[in-house]
Amino acid sequence: MVGITGWIDFSQPIGGPDDVIGSMAAGLGNGLDGDIVTRANVNAGLALCAHKKMASTYFDDRIWAVVHGYPRWKDERYAALARDVGSARALADGYRDMGREILQKLGGPCSIAVIDLTERAALVTIDRMGVETMCYATPRPGVLVFGSRTDAVRGHPSVTATISPQALYNYVQSFVVLAPLTIFKEQRKLQRGQYVEVRNGKADVGTYWDVAYKAHGPADEAQLMQATRDALRDGVARAIEGEDIGKVGAYLSGGLDSSTVSGFLKEVGGRSRTFTIGFNVEGFDETPFARMAAERFQTEHTEVFVKPSDVLDLIPHIGEIYDEPFGNASLVPAFYCAKKAKESGVELMLAGDGGDELFGGNKHYTDMLRIESYANIPAPLRSLLIEPVAAIPGLNRVGPVHKARRWIEQYRTPMPERMRDRGELDHWQIENIFEPDMLDGVNLAGDATIMDETYHATNSSAMLQRMLHLDLQIVLADNDLRKVGRMCELAGVRVRYPMLDEEVLEVSAQIPPNMMIPDLRLRDFYKRTFTGFLPDGIINKKKHGFFIPVITWLLEKGELHDYIQDCVGSFRNRGILLPGFLDDVTSHEKQAENHEFSAMALDLSFLELWMQKHVDRAPAKMRPAAGELGR
Repeated sequence: MVGITGWIDFSQPIGGPDDVIGSMAAGLGNGLDGDIVTRANVNAGLALCAHKKMASTYFDDRIWAVVHGYPRWKDERYAALARDVGSARALADGYRDMGREILQKLGGPCSIAVIDLTERAALVTIDRMGVETMCYATPRPGVLVFGSRTDAVRGHPSVTATISPQALYNYVQSFVVLAPLTIFKEQRKLQRGQYVEVRNGKADVGTYWDVAYKAHGPADEAQLMQATRDALRDGVARAIEGEDIGKVGAYLSGGLDSSTVSGFLKEVGGRSRTFTIGFNVEGFDETPFARMAAERFQTEHTEVFVKPSDVLDLIPHIGEIYDEPFGNASLVPAFYCAKKAKESGVELMLAGDGGDELFGGNKHYTDMLRIESYANIPAPLRSLLIEPVAAIPGLNRVGPVHKARRWIEQYRTPMPERMRDRGELDHWQIENIFEPDMLDGVNLAGDATIMDETYHATNSSAMLQRMLHLDLQIVLADNDLRKVGRMCELAGVRVRYPMLDEEVLEVSAQIPPNMMIPDLRLRDFYKRTFTGFLPDGIINKKKHGFFIPVITWLLEKGELHDYIQDCVGSFRNRGILLPGFLDDVTSHEKQAENHEFSAMALDLSFLELWMQKHVDRAPAKMRPAAGELGR
């Protein structure tokens, strides 16, 4: 079990508080073995379920405080107190001293909860990078129920759990439920750097920290390069502080980030145990690059080759380990690396996630910037020549004219909506996908509203930095960190992300966009920074990552193919998607023509398995309302 859960309610005392907090704690999952600490009375409850290295608690007559994760105090007074009597005590004293402002003194990948019984107040937060998760519900004014997982929140008797059609729609759009939504209408999720607080009978949600980007002005490149190297080295050192180095391992895909982490692990720890996934499928096997890094840094390297049968073994567990539907197929290599590491005696894994979102490595950054460069063409030339010619009927069949017309259309689409062209639903008409009843009251813009708010919620006006800011939430916090974190939990190991150390982020935010990716060369600054440290073959390789040849395997008639087909067949009865669309999704001919149908089949099977675990077997109060899903 991992995480925090609890409630505060002075409006209506609850009976059997110990049973309630016990039920909520049970909803925190069954992953890492950990200690369970609970405290409850008729007005409040608080529980922490955590591995001993990630747990701190403090309770007195006024303040209850818990910390989950790896806190890092930025004030020496509280840091000293944390060393002496624990971070939860430091948090309690800081909360007494300055209330919510104590969050400015606390960093590191951790979540916290404080309940002030005297003031009838509570404060709950997650970390600045969103490594931790937190869901919450406010069933009545002044009442707050919270938990690291939706399952914990719905364990409270005042919280119902109705499946949200909007969240289902968004999931089919992007195969993850982006914060602040959850799969349940009654719950919300905190985004990275956010808090939820109850005080004076009112619940408020706000942001206590965000990235301070520097978009313009002078910058010393050599100084920034050295600062980047130092910050990453220190980030790895902090991640393994207090750990038995013989029980630390690292993911190694052979890419820039995992190779850097593995190299610094050897440098600062004196030993580096690395694990990589291989596939016997052309175009997917990255083991030669991983070996290249392992040889450079003399790591103790282990390779794990995954087969379709391994995917089949893992998939039934996905619906249980995730408290919300989650459809990232690369969770398969994440799990099997962690599983092998656990079998080899590893207790802590280091992952390289975050480098692309800090140092400009995702292809859509350059794609969007190229589209934006249309504005550099003189306005008269655009309006008097290019656009009139591109609009001439029939000329769209001419290659250059078609390209120009597409460029113009994309440029006229504002950011970040322009980025949504990557979404799978954009290739089909909505009315041909969903049951009509499912769309009642649903915002068809889906995730666009969330993306727009996150994209613009930054101090920078630079397009690249706004995209980086957006991806810190939707690519990392909502997706990749959930993928790796839950798979490590399932495997029974802890995980840390040195790339997401706050000092690394602070340095990256000071790199001007034209220095980070000059002339639209992805990761150029980072590559030059680590030239000589990383092998040239890795510096120059095409970006890949821990991808899985799932499409290839699903097109093969075998047990995995049949299992996915059966899952989608069961999903037909949910009344969410139209039978004709599901026929296309499961058609072998359609899948061969358009691989997105195979991807859709896999992700819908994840949704079906989640619903079997969390809806079909749930108590009555946790089922969808009658007609809610178009039944």
